[in-house]
Amino acid sequence: MMDATPLIQLHFEPETLVVNVLRDLREFEFAQIEEHALRIMELLDVRTFRNLVIDFSRTDVFGSTALS
Repeated sequence: MMDATPLIQLHFEPETLVVNVLRDLREFEFAQIEEHALRIMELLDVRTFRNLVIDFSRTDVFGSTALS
């Protein structure tokens, strides 16, 4: 069963992109993780940010896929 909670939430500050991870990232969610990673990479290509913050404080588990 798939969790209905969004996977990530993006927050923009003047020079910072904050990626809030909203739930555990398990390996079986590879397609979703990859989709969001590509979205973030596209943002980084079109906008200039001095900082990128990835907030894992709302998670208990994340696999190597999430780190890559």
